[in-house]
Amino acid sequence: MTKFNDVATLDYHDFKIVVNRITKATKDFKNQYMQILNKYARKERMVEKGTLSKEAGLKLEQQKKEDLARLYADLVIVDWDYKQNEKKIPFNKDNVVKVLSDPENDDLFADIIEQSALASNFIAEEIKEEQKN
Repeated sequence: MTKFNDVATLDYHDFKIVVNRITKATKDFKNQYMQILNKYARKERMVEKGTLSKEAGLKLEQQKKEDLARLYADLVIVDWDYKQNEKKIPFNKDNVVKVLSDPENDDLFADIIEQSALASNFIAEEIKEEQKN
């Protein structure tokens, strides 16, 4: 049986982030994630149909991203080593939300979402070593 760690470190060279393991079985995460998606679904359809302006759609997209960033700050991201312009940014939930909801970090946030859901990132190190041999 494969052993899993509860956390994993995602290494982006100049940025390291420690994340909790997120699976479909994580009830709090799943419930809050679905609430965020449902909160914006109707309005997103209105933007697609042209009932709401594209400007309103962009604002909704940013609000949704901030809500998702807050969810990840609350339940997924547990620590980081992050520098911006050679200045270390302290780890706290507000800074996580600020960094992840910044449009310049869309790819980073998308990768964190993907990587925190991959079981292979959480396989215990001793198991990984056994698999290499």
